[in-house]
Amino acid sequence: MTKDLAVSVSLIVVGLSFLYVRHLQSWVTFKGEFQGILKEEKGFVDPADHGDIDHWGWTNPLLSYVWAEGQVKTVILNRNFEDGYEPFDPFTEMVMEKYLDEKPSFLREKKEE
Repeated sequence: MTKDLAVSVSLIVVGLSFLYVRHLQSWVTFKGEFQGILKEEKGFVDPADHGDIDHWGWTNPLLSYVWAEGQVKTVILNRNFEDGYEPFDPFTEMVMEKYLDEKPSFLREKKEE
């Protein structure tokens, strides 16, 4: 391996590592803010009420279940929950039932179609 090639590869590795650390830092900040909302609020939360907290656009209800540690008291809705993509209806459907200690009390009864 030549010296120029070793320097080039080293610069690429350092540059990519820096970008990874920056992304990790933003993810840790997002997770902290998200978990803070889960602890402070109850029921369904509009993300616009908290600086429009949103990471991927449709994962907020799923993250609400995962990061609730078995006790779901809050579900942060997706940014466009009325007309955007939803993997499930957060108002009537419960996900990860075996993961939960109890059913969230704020879920509505599902209407028969």
